[in-house]
Amino acid sequence: MKAPTRDKLSSVILWSIISAAFIGPGTVTTAASAGSQFQLQLLWAVTFATMACIALQEVSARITISSGLSFGQALDKKFGNQKGFWVKWLVGGSVVLGCAAYEAGNILGGTSGLVLLLGDYSKIFTILLTLTAALILWSGRGKWISTIMTILVAMMGIAFFALAFYGNFSFGEVVSSSIVPVIPPGAELLTLGLVGTTIVPYNIFLGSGISKGQTIPLMRVGLSISVIIGGLITAWILMAGTLATEFNSFADLSNQFQTKIGMIGVIALGVGLFAAGFSSAITSPYAASIIATSVFNAQKKSSIV
Repeated sequence: MKAPTRDKLSSVILWSIISAAFIGPGTVTTAASAGSQFQLQLLWAVTFATMACIALQEVSARITISSGLSFGQALDKKFGNQKGFWVKWLVGGSVVLGCAAYEAGNILGGTSGLVLLLGDYSKIFTILLTLTAALILWSGRGKWISTIMTILVAMMGIAFFALAFYGNFSFGEVVSSSIVPVIPPGAELLTLGLVGTTIVPYNIFLGSGISKGQTIPLMRVGLSISVIIGGLITAWILMAGTLATEFNSFADLSNQFQTKIGMIGVIALGVGLFAAGFSSAITSPYAASIIATSVFNAQKKSSIV
């Protein structure tokens, strides 16, 4: 029996938190740098990373759906004894620390977007974004959080597609670059970066946590569509990066866009960067809470599902 369209849409909205999580300021920086330095040559890495992300997230979600245990709970069950205690703490602790490291960059990235749009009030913007993200998470309203993530992903998509639209390349070049692997000299680290900013370790735990209560068909629909949309946005950021001759800072990138295409470039970059930073500023601590509650047996106050 086929799932109703409404259920499929709800699943896409639920899983949009994954694309919101991996498209942060780091993704914007890496993809824009790849575009400015190597044009479309590394677009295939985005395709590979997107497909790999879907595969890994589905494995994690299937474990939860079939066993009733989240990835973190399965880890705790397997290594919760005295002998495996260090494994649980090594994996869980590393991912939690990673979330904390991401968070500073997420907030600063969102602040940079607002600075491009509204002026240099960085201290005020940093405080406002931090408090707003904290209040949203403190509310514990899972469906509301998912809806906010969907809106922010849509903002990113529109903003970066608008920038990519001005790129000087043909449809055939985009298709060819998306499927033909090429690593130009000096592009090794950027290639790894494009993969690493898409396949984010804490998303494995996050995806497992939000898949509880779903069927496998609904999970596959929501996960696949959401991650593919995220991959498209990353590709659009890379295409937008081809408008720049180099990437030194977001302010510098904004100036180059303004020179090439006018104020639309500044506005689109500001909106996209804000949405990328703010969405990840919400998902990163949420993922940390899921890891803490499942791996370390902490008491969970709320869930996104």
